[in-house]
Amino acid sequence: MGVDVQRRTSRADVSDPRARIKRMQAAALDGGILTGALRVPDAIADLQLELLLQGKVVRYSVSFRAPADGRTKTRLNWLLREFRGAPLPNGLKLRIDWDRRGLYSEAAIDDVREDHGPLMVDPAGAPIRTDALPRMFTLSWATGLAKGGGRAGGRVLDGIAGGVERFYRQVVEGLVPHTPRAPRLPAAEPDESNSETFSSGTMPAQSSTDSRERPATQQEPSGSEVGGTDPPGDGTEIAAPEPPPLDASKERSHEQRESRTIHETSGRQ
Repeated sequence: MGVDVQRRTSRADVSDPRARIKRMQAAALDGGILTGALRVPDAIADLQLELLLQGKVVRYSVSFRAPADGRTKTRLNWLLREFRGAPLPNGLKLRIDWDRRGLYSEAAIDDVREDHGPLMVDPAGAPIRTDALPRMFTLSWATGLAKGGGRAGGRVLDGIAGGVERFYRQVVEGLVPHTPRAPRLPAAEPDESNSETFSSGTMPAQSSTDSRERPATQQEPSGSEVGGTDPPGDGTEIAAPEPPPLDASKERSHEQRESRTIHETSGRQ
């Protein structure tokens, strides 16, 4: 896989390996069971192994938390959706630990793909309460031990390793932890100040206040307004205007001044 798969060991077993060996010996002799766990980086959970010596069976399992949001059917569909159309090991089982102490249900995956009914009853056949919610999911698969020749345990160990690889490939590898939805903001309330709509296709009438406040458009002054005359478009020249005529009394006074000036000039000569 290209990653570092590690054996899952408690701190107590790491600090005291001899105590771990004694505990495993006692579990094998008294209960006929050996257990172990493997941690794969980024997998949904640790892969658990149980070796049942008396029944010569190996059980592989993985346990993880159920989604924390949605109804019971929604939470179950999230998990079953991961296995639709996918090849699964024969006899793969799903166990649900509910949010009630000691309450669980179990059924084969093949029996609940279309109907969740088998998961809605406990082992005694009593229906699960409608207000109960799934808390943990456990997927498990059991297979027989490979038979070894004589005392050699190579074939047994190879069979266990092959089961680990198959269970991981067909069950664990495709599982992704559930991601809850981001919280949503409440619906925005309509703005009353902009409640006027233009569905009729007409614009609202302009108020008199708006027309008074809007500045008037300035126009370029024409030539007559600035004292000039606009030139005609045909290229003709315009004659200079004649000076206004003098008043009659002013004209006589002007002639008398001129004759007096001439007379004085001739006398000096």
